Amino acid sequence: MKRFSKKSVLPFVGVLSVCAFALPGVASAASWFVDPGGAFPATTVLDSSNAANRLSFTTAAGAGSTCAVATFDVDIRSSSDAIVTSAGFLNCMGTGLSVNCTLTAAPTAASLPWTITNTTTTNITIHNVDLTLHFENTPGNATACATPITSRVTGNLENGSWSNAGREVTYTNAPGLVAHGIPGAPNSAATVTGTLASTNLNVTMRD
Repeated sequence: MKRFSKKSVLPFVGVLSVCAFALPGVASAASWFVDPGGAFPATTVLDSSNAANRLSFTTAAGAGSTCAVATFDVDIRSSSDAIVTSAGFLNCMGTGLSVNCTLTAAPTAASLPWTITNTTTTNITIHNVDLTLHFENTPGNATACATPITSRVTGNLENGSWSNAGREVTYTNAPGLVAHGIPGAPNSAATVTGTLASTNLNVTMRD
């Protein structure tokens, strides 16, 4: 699958993705720290390529996806202000009703940046997520994709939990997103599961 901005996806459909755009930063109860030094602004790359942590997304209608790699570039502008400036998804495959499908996912044009708020270390939300998803036949697979469609996923990816030990945020069946255009369920609630870990900075968060 094609690389977007920075290497990244879903197991998503999830995925995450799970996981928006030009909104101003919002003050949060939990604070970002970049060690050592703590200088802002700082850009961290959050990556889900660890096989145990792959990002996936599932809709209430039964369609879904998992991506081998999902990456998000996050600009931490202060202890209480962070935004997603790019998101990328690689090697995504359909799951559930979308089995035998290959998924291409990317931020919808002009939707970035997405604002991150962290009211606590266990309530991290990515706001105004907006992804365009293309499900299509997998080359070389004799079985056709069951949902050869273009869909759009929008909303706020909620309930992320930050681990300072792993320098990572984990979403577990996280709510807040809606998938549009799924056959039989044009506006289907979607959940995201997966972990995104900082690959280049010692990023921590404290309540």
